[in-house]
Amino acid sequence: MIKLIVAYDQNKLIGNNDHLPWNIPEDLNHFKKETLNKTILFGEVTFNGIGRPLPNRKTIVLTLNKDFKFQHQNVEICNDFNEIVKTYKNNKNQDVIIAGGATIYKLFLPYVDEMIISKIKKTYKGNVYFPNWNENEFKLVKSIDKKDFIINWYTRI
Repeated sequence: MIKLIVAYDQNKLIGNNDHLPWNIPEDLNHFKKETLNKTILFGEVTFNGIGRPLPNRKTIVLTLNKDFKFQHQNVEICNDFNEIVKTYKNNKNQDVIIAGGATIYKLFLPYVDEMIISKIKKTYKGNVYFPNWNENEFKLVKSIDKKDFIINWYTRI
């Protein structure tokens, strides 16, 4: 299955110059809990913004840059978006979690089976936004209200 995880503010802001606009440890812990020991996918820019593979996760870096290299046992470089969709869409035995950035989210939105969205309760300054999505295509299945954000789990209808 293709899953997506994102945190955005009230204006769907997700980034500020390739970094998170906020520092909310509880949301970072939520991200870790949801992705630990799973396969996550970043675009090259987001991966470079993090600067390293996240521990105890397989990371796929999707990039059009055929010269991009990163040597690590848990990092796979992929240049073919369709290969990812073919491998994971409707695959009940294997998941990939799309984890950013904005271009990657936009590419995968039509194929996502499930989404986990942390809606940050405040607004921040930045320059990268989550793309618009049609809430009528998804069903809210679970919601948890935290101090600084609300976590919503959606499945595609």
